[in-house]
Amino acid sequence: MFIAIQAIIVYLYIDSQLDVYKWLQVKSCDWESYVSSNGGYQEDFEDLCDVIQNGVAYLSPDLTPQSYYWTNHLNSNSIALNGDECKVVMRVKDPSSEGGLSCYNTRLNIYGQEGYAIVACMMTGCDYYSAIGAGETFVGGNNTDLSDLGQDLQNWHEITLQLENNLVSTYYDGVLKYSLNYVGSVGDLKGLKISFKGSGTIDWVKVKDLNENVIYLEEFDNCICTPGGSVADTIYLNPGWNLISTDVIPQDSTIETVFSILNSGNLVYVSGYNNGASFYDPNGLPFLNTLNDITRGYGYWVKVNDADTLIVTGEPIDPDYRIDFNPNWRSGRISSSDSTGIRKIISQI
Repeated sequence: MFIAIQAIIVYLYIDSQLDVYKWLQVKSCDWESYVSSNGGYQEDFEDLCDVIQNGVAYLSPDLTPQSYYWTNHLNSNSIALNGDECKVVMRVKDPSSEGGLSCYNTRLNIYGQEGYAIVACMMTGCDYYSAIGAGETFVGGNNTDLSDLGQDLQNWHEITLQLENNLVSTYYDGVLKYSLNYVGSVGDLKGLKISFKGSGTIDWVKVKDLNENVIYLEEFDNCICTPGGSVADTIYLNPGWNLISTDVIPQDSTIETVFSILNSGNLVYVSGYNNGASFYDPNGLPFLNTLNDITRGYGYWVKVNDADTLIVTGEPIDPDYRIDFNPNWRSGRISSSDSTGIRKIISQI
């Protein structure tokens, strides 16, 4: 079972009837990277600042004392898509000059609520170690001819893993390489994992539905990571209303500044609730707006016309910080790094 720790679903019931539910992606651009090796060896997660630089994710051989190793990049954010009807595309390279020794492989794992899917592409001549499968059906190069999964990844290439009608398929630069009927299911997407023998590099990752709509995109260009203490919180906004919060304190917390990174004209409305409702309308008369700043620890409803990405940069909020609750409704934040649990937090009120 793969457990997503950084996304929750909020259900709203009216008179015991489910009225609406919303996916809340608490924190994104939160890829965790680590080194593993034989015998269950696994190192601690690397500092994000050392992994994501210049628009790519790359774990350098200099970061590990191992000579025979894999580098792993894990994203445990839930994605609002059925894993049995999706397409995951990644642009990667895995040069044999980057440590790891012997046969080089590049793996993509899709984790779901009910199961997982995988494709493992090997360097040419090492297809014995290749693999593909989903649900309850998996095959490997040791018992199936997977020679088409032997690929040259010395330079940049796109690898796709697609699931549709209980058929799992993999493509290399848009060309179909192998398909396999599978039984069982993957279920709602709960995370992704990309692994390399040695130190491979990820340029971008896309998750699409079968109509080619991009549901999730990570280009590693907006993962602003400053070792001096400043961090960036990347929040993906869906068309319509989104309930969001942030784990950072922006240097300039004015609404105009915080949301200025969105595409021009895309923001429709921002509203909050703290001792009464407040709102910000970018297209209305400025003096009528009652929401002027983002307050640490609070949640906000944000409406946009089209899918967009909000990046909030600043100092991280102390995980122990709690907001004071006065009588009436509140929308508040729970830190994505807080393992206390919602029930325990609510019990402290």
